[in-house]
Amino acid sequence: MIFNEYIINNEVIFNVNMNELQPVGDNGDSVT
Repeated sequence: MIFNEYIINNEVIFNVNMNELQPVGDNGDSVT
């Protein structure tokens, strides 16, 4: 189940990024 772990890790990293990078505009990755 490596694929499942990869998906979960991606979600965690995505959540951390959304919390830390609320003012978006530096990377251009503006996800609403």
